[in-house]
Amino acid sequence: MESSAINSRELDVNSSESLKSDSQSFKLINTELTPEAEQKLKALEPILQASNKQQRSQAIAKAAETLGKSPRTIRRMLAKIANEGIATITAGRQDKGQYRISQQWRDFIIKLYKWGRKEGARQNISQIYNALMALAAQGETLRTDIKKKDGFAKLLKPYPEVLEDLIVGKYPSHVTVYKVINDELDRKRKSKARHPGADIDHQIVQTIDENLHITHSNQIWQADHTKLDIFIIEKTEHEHSAPKSEIIRDRKGEPIRPFLTVIIDSYSGCLMGYYLGFVAANSHRVALALRHAILPKQVKVKYGLQHEWEQHGIPEYLVTDRAKEFKSNHAQLIASQLGFQWKLRAFPSAGGLVETVFNQTNNEILKNLPGYTGSTVQERDKNAETHACMTFEELEKELVQYFVDHYNQHHYPKTKIEPQFQIQRRTKRWHSGLIRGIDIVDERTLDICLLKQTHRKVQKYGTIQFENLIYQGDCLTDFIGKEISLRYDPRNIVTLLAYTAAKKGETSAFIGIIKARYFEQEQMTFDELKWIVQKLRKQSKDTDNISILNERYNHLNFLAQKRHEKRKRRKTAQHKRDKATNQSTLTEIFPQNMPQPELDSGKVVEEAIASAKIGRKCRKKVITQPLPPKPNPRLRRRNSAIITKIQDWHEYKKNNW
Repeated sequence: MESSAINSRELDVNSSESLKSDSQSFKLINTELTPEAEQKLKALEPILQASNKQQRSQAIAKAAETLGKSPRTIRRMLAKIANEGIATITAGRQDKGQYRISQQWRDFIIKLYKWGRKEGARQNISQIYNALMALAAQGETLRTDIKKKDGFAKLLKPYPEVLEDLIVGKYPSHVTVYKVINDELDRKRKSKARHPGADIDHQIVQTIDENLHITHSNQIWQADHTKLDIFIIEKTEHEHSAPKSEIIRDRKGEPIRPFLTVIIDSYSGCLMGYYLGFVAANSHRVALALRHAILPKQVKVKYGLQHEWEQHGIPEYLVTDRAKEFKSNHAQLIASQLGFQWKLRAFPSAGGLVETVFNQTNNEILKNLPGYTGSTVQERDKNAETHACMTFEELEKELVQYFVDHYNQHHYPKTKIEPQFQIQRRTKRWHSGLIRGIDIVDERTLDICLLKQTHRKVQKYGTIQFENLIYQGDCLTDFIGKEISLRYDPRNIVTLLAYTAAKKGETSAFIGIIKARYFEQEQMTFDELKWIVQKLRKQSKDTDNISILNERYNHLNFLAQKRHEKRKRRKTAQHKRDKATNQSTLTEIFPQNMPQPELDSGKVVEEAIASAKIGRKCRKKVITQPLPPKPNPRLRRRNSAIITKIQDWHEYKKNNW
């Protein structure tokens, strides 16, 4: 081939010279070469330009050294270029992806790999090859083992060719096993491509009971929750007067990460309501977000919004994930009382709409705020807690402004791009998708969504005590001494809702609203109240009460000293009593049937006293009997005669006791 054969004109796909009709073979062409192909082409160029055989041989040797290949391989490459074209440089081997084993062997290796990954097992590829060697070592035994229901060899039943090869000891090498499994894994990875999204007219929500087709607004709402990737701090007493740098240094509470629960309309994608708190989301938090979504929201002035938050109403279905708390009786009670169905997602991927809200909130809001932790471990800032300076109220204001003025006003992404269709905003699509008017729900009806506290007994003057606060209301004067039930919104603990205690066959009735007595703030969250109570308890142990604590400490020292002196006096008195009573008046009783030597009564008494002393010192149990009174001198001779005649104690006891 001449040097013009590798000219760039031949690489052009539109070149007419590359498709001559008189050519015996169709040459491959390529419009773009990789850097590796360009290196090969540059190394082969001197060979094609060689004028004689000697220069050609020298050029081949130099190309082989440059490319790290043998001269024989270089000659084969030149022959391919001459027959098939320059594109063979990038084409590679034509048998790439093919194996020198049958299809049955390939299927069996893949099946063996899948079997080793079932039921929590994590068998690696090298163990697959070891399993093949173990099967081949069985020989003819495999024919009988296939018939066993619980045997490993039953996997060979659909593969007779593999069975025959294993019986004679033939099986693929470990390199082939690795290639087969790795190619299968690569094929699976490539098949996991992003879904383009369902057609706007055929969108469904998959639940464990049925597939719900999305047709109009306020039909299907979806709820989910997440832990936000940002640290916030508690509001301090000097927050409004001190600069932010001092707030960070002087704050008393530790930085915390809040939890966000959102409610999304599936038809329009509008965010209907939310709940922001410090406690991990559960059915109660979803119920609070649902209450916020159902009620009309007059928050334009409070949060400085550009648009009204118009979205509200009651859904036909509420779809959540399959967590344990969403299967509770509380969830079913809320659904039955408000007249909608609480459904559970069939798959985690069915909640992609809500996950989109979290992802956009993270990218467009949280990443720009101080105290951002990062959504992944790689992005996480080690000093995120030290940068935290936002309070709960500031974060909530930022989120509400984003939800109402940005997210709900953004265009609906699944609108058809055709001339007759206009791009719709989410808010406009929600209005156009309403098939009936929105029912205004009484706020008292939605109190079932609020958190319920245990019963409290009404005290004098219509007051109750709840979380270290005294609440009072004129509506409680008729219930003094009776138990009532309380409901409250965790975002505002200043006011409580009082209900009658539920009895058998009767439901709770609303009594009225009671407020915290002598409380200056108009609004305070339940978590903030908990933090303040903990702070006050800690302060009660500081220097203000040091005299009280010292008095208690001195009192305990006085008690310990008196107890020690009392024990010391008892020990001294006991020692004196032991010393005074060492002269024992007890005599030892000899064992039965033991012959006694003839001794006078004086020696017997002295030995009995000595024995009693030894027994007392050794603390051994000694059987003793009180000695008779001091004998009369006139009767001493008689007693001595009686003692010497005693041979059997039982006989003496029976006759003369």
